[in-house]
Order: sequence, then C-alpha cells, then structure tokens
Amino acid sequence: MSQQEKQQRPRVYEPLVTPWRFEDLPPRHEARKTALFVVHGKGRHAYLDTALGLRLGLEDALYEICTASRRKTVRAEGSEEPAEDVQEMLPSPYIWEGYWSNYDSFEENFGEVWDVLTEDDRVFYSRLWKRRSMGTLRTAWWLLGQNLRLVSPQTFREFGFATGMGVIGMAPLTLSALLVMSVTRPKVLAEIMRDVRIYCSPKGSVEQAIVQRIDRRVGEQFLKLLGLDWDFKNLPKERLLNISGETQVFDYVTWIAHSLGTIVSYNVISDILYRIEERSRYLETRRNRGRETEEDRQLHRNIERVRKGLHRFYTFGSPLQNLNRLFPDMLRHWSPGIKQVLLGDRQTQNFWVNFYHAWDPVSERLGKKIFPLAISRHSRKLWRIPVMCHDDYWRDRDILKYIISRAYGPDLCKWEDPQFLGERTYKWARRALLTLMVILSLVIVALAVWWIGFGGGSAWLLSRAGSWVQNLFKKI
Repeated sequence: MSQQEKQQRPRVYEPLVTPWRFEDLPPRHEARKTALFVVHGKGRHAYLDTALGLRLGLEDALYEICTASRRKTVRAEGSEEPAEDVQEMLPSPYIWEGYWSNYDSFEENFGEVWDVLTEDDRVFYSRLWKRRSMGTLRTAWWLLGQNLRLVSPQTFREFGFATGMGVIGMAPLTLSALLVMSVTRPKVLAEIMRDVRIYCSPKGSVEQAIVQRIDRRVGEQFLKLLGLDWDFKNLPKERLLNISGETQVFDYVTWIAHSLGTIVSYNVISDILYRIEERSRYLETRRNRGRETEEDRQLHRNIERVRKGLHRFYTFGSPLQNLNRLFPDMLRHWSPGIKQVLLGDRQTQNFWVNFYHAWDPVSERLGKKIFPLAISRHSRKLWRIPVMCHDDYWRDRDILKYIISRAYGPDLCKWEDPQFLGERTYKWARRALLTLMVILSLVIVALAVWWIGFGGGSAWLLSRAGSWVQNLFKKI
C-alpha cells in the first residue's frame, strides 16, 4: 500500500468524519445537480427500504472507484506520486423512492376524498378497498389459473422452445409452493403475489383505480425531483422537495426500477412522454395562432427540463418481456416518436439499460421490436444462488459502478466500463437454469404421484383436508 493510500484514514484528533449527506456538499458542487429515483418491485416493502439497499451498494461501489483511481500513480525515479487525474471521493447521489407498496390503504391513496366522507363511508370504502387489494383466495385462484394456462402449445409459440420448457417446468414448482402457502402462510402469499395480480390483471373499477393510483403516485414523486406537477407547472414552494429545511430541484434524475417496479416505471414514463407530446402540441397550436404568452414560454422551458431531467433509465430483473406476452394489455407502449421526445438533440446513447442475471428466472432479454431503446447487459456474477439472485442487483458492484459513472458523468466520476457477461456464456448458463427447473419439476411430479398412489398420501390428505380448510379461512 502506498503512502498516499495510508493517509486516507483520519487520525483520532482530526475533525470527526461524518457520513456523506447531500446537505454536506459544497453549495456549487456538481453532485448537487444529480439524483437517483428508485422504484421497488413486488412484495411487502417498507418505505425507504429499497433506497437504503441502493445507498449501501453505491457507497461500496464509489469507494472501490476512488481506491482504484488512487492506485494509478506516476512512477518516476523510484518514487510514487499521485496521478494528476486521481478520483476525488464522491458522495452517493441523493436517492428518492417512488414508493407504492401501501396501495391497500384507502386513506393514503384517496386523501382528497377521505376528508369529505362520513365515518360510515370511510369504514365501508376502506374495507372494500382492502378486500379488493388483499384478497387471499382471489390471489390463489388467479395464480393457479395463470400457471395452468401456461401448459399449452401456445407457450412454446410465444416464448420459444427453450424458454417455453423452462416456463412450463416452473409450473409444478409454483403450484406446489402455492398449495403449501395457501395453508400455512395465506397472508404471505397475498402480499407476495397480490401486486402482480392487481397490476397486471385488474378487474373492476376498484382495482383499476388502484393501478391508476400506483402509477400516478410514482410519477408525482419523479416530477417532484424536477419541481413540477403533471401539467408541467412549477410546484408551489410548500410542495417542493425539502432537504434539511431547504427546497431542492434537480437537473438530472437517473431512474432505477426493479422487478414489477420496471413495469410500473415503463408505464409511468410512457405517460410522462405522452404528456410531453400533448403539451407540446398545445403550445404549437397557441404559437401558430399568435396567442403565445409568458406562461406558455414557461411551460415550454419546463417541458425541456423534463426531457433533460429524465437522464437515464435502468431496469433490474425485469419481467417486461415475459409479462407482456402473458398480459398484452398491461403496458402503455411508448409512442413511435419516442426517440425524439426522449433524447431530442442530445441523442444520448444507452439511455435505457436492462440488467439481468442468467440465474434469475424472472428477468429476460428485452426484444428490440417492442423495446427498441433497451440495451441488454448480463451480470457476470455466476456464483449467485439461482432464483434468489433476483434480489442481488443492489449488491452487484459492476452494475452500480456503471450506473454511478453515468449519473455523475465522466468529468466528475472517472471510471471505465466494467466487463459484463458474454453472450455465449449467458446462453449456456440460462439453458442450465431452465434444464434444472424442468428436472426439479419432473422429480416433484414423480414423487407426488408415488406418494399419493403408494405412500399413503391420499389417506393423509383426506384426514387433514377438513382442518386445512378451517385453518385457511381463519387466516384470511
């Protein structure tokens, strides 16, 4: 270790080190212009848990970037001197979370309605809202039906032979887990899979309202970072983002989404871009009629802020490709003129990068026909546990270094792109995962048939059926 590196640890009598916070940055520091916006996936999430996981991973990634930079020294006459382009220690960007997991609360999602309802109406609509969003039996039956409809020739036509075999192979595994969880953990089942059912296949006006509220809340949180509302008007001071007593508006926002959150994000970005086109047409009409006002010119400037502010889009473990096949009406696809609306004169390359893991059955490559702006990057961490690696993206240093270097830009964060998994290796690993799933499914089916037919399983199931049903209804 060089003398330069040894001097990085502060002595105890020096000023105490405090964790990097946004408020600690110098007033004109370039990092003050940048924020990260993160949207979580399915399952019960506590507020800020996803932002916390991202912050932990980014701190490690930034430390490695800084350390690697300091090791690059200019050697002259046997001595070591720090390189001129040594990387300064950067703080993590400000992270804001597009939280939506509490959609089962009627009061929090309909605050403007809640205030004018009678007490009886509050009780009625709260229960109605919760029943639609938390129905355990409805979720179990829906999941059963989705798995059964996968076992058909149509699956091979839509997914291809290799992926289709994996998808069908997962059905017995999923159904086995569904049966066990329906009896032992019905609430957990509802919390894990209800998000997918509600968002991908909403039924009735209440569930449609839930989905709209999810999208609207996520979009509002993103626009708040830019200091704007859905009409692209400046937010009043009391509604602006407040950081330690001071209002803040960012210039560049990097959007990061995980799992089901990638579908929510895709739809919300689609609505933002459609709103840009709609507002732009309105301004063009006003201009052609000679009615342009200062308010119109401010709206034009704010539209440009949105286009510029939506700096990058990153998806982790995204099921966009597969769920688009299963639920074709789920997505609000980006319009044909999306490239010009999004990129404008910047022509930014790699605006949308889709990161996915070979061992992650939820994620998949995004086809260029439907998602033309998406660039694929395969994680090279093949020692991860299959299936469980779906939640490991927040700890993948290669991915985080890639993201942070582009969020800050090359002038602020000097870093060369890491190597990602090659296409040939990815295909080999992916096929290995699909083969493993098919084998496990066949083993489970064979064991179940043997146990029910010859191992006393049928008698045991009949003896327990009554108590299972009672237990199920007690926990719902």
